[in-house]
Amino acid sequence: MGTTELKSMGTLADIWCNVLSLESVSANDDFFALGGDSMRAILMLVRVNEEFGSMIDVDRFFASPTLEQLHLLVTAPDGG
Repeated sequence: MGTTELKSMGTLADIWCNVLSLESVSANDDFFALGGDSMRAILMLVRVNEEFGSMIDVDRFFASPTLEQLHLLVTAPDGG
């Protein structure tokens, strides 16, 4: 993973930690297994989409609920 990818993964992790009130998360953590629910997912996605200029919707996130999967969506050429 290059510097840009590490920075974007770190930014996503920071957003998750803030929304879920956690100190840390790892790439393979599942948002919902960590205590996330649909309302927190919406809040998190608003922040992610604002930060990255992406357009990830709730349905796509529910199908890809790990930090790494979300990172792949956000960094996809079409911006999610």
